[in-house]
Amino acid sequence: MKRLTSLLIVIHALVLPACGKTPPLTPQEQKTVNALTSNLTPRCVGRHLIDLPAGVTVKGSATVESARLETKIMPLDAFNEEISAREAELKAVKSMDAHPFLYLNLPAWDEHSRYFMHRGSERSHIANRILEGYR
Repeated sequence: MKRLTSLLIVIHALVLPACGKTPPLTPQEQKTVNALTSNLTPRCVGRHLIDLPAGVTVKGSATVESARLETKIMPLDAFNEEISAREAELKAVKSMDAHPFLYLNLPAWDEHSRYFMHRGSERSHIANRILEGYR
């Protein structure tokens, strides 16, 4: 037991000083890092502002419990145009029965958010609901 303890102490004495030490960057690596960090712009990622290189775009998609989420950066004017076009598209659909196709068309949190609840297609059952949210 004493021998095992001594061995562990020696291992820790040799390994711990090496933790956290990274080799210095090569001149090419340093040049690349300098180029990437010379022109940073703040970008909103969720609730956080992160400084990213100017040419980087933040986009992506995810599926959470069968709900598809997508992100796309656009100016506010383009967003408002896209929402207006989607609203007109949904309002133009007529259901095959007496029930409405578009159930909800409301702002979600503020004037820069919108959600729609609709049946999905003009032939869908009245119990079918599709929820689309935009922010």
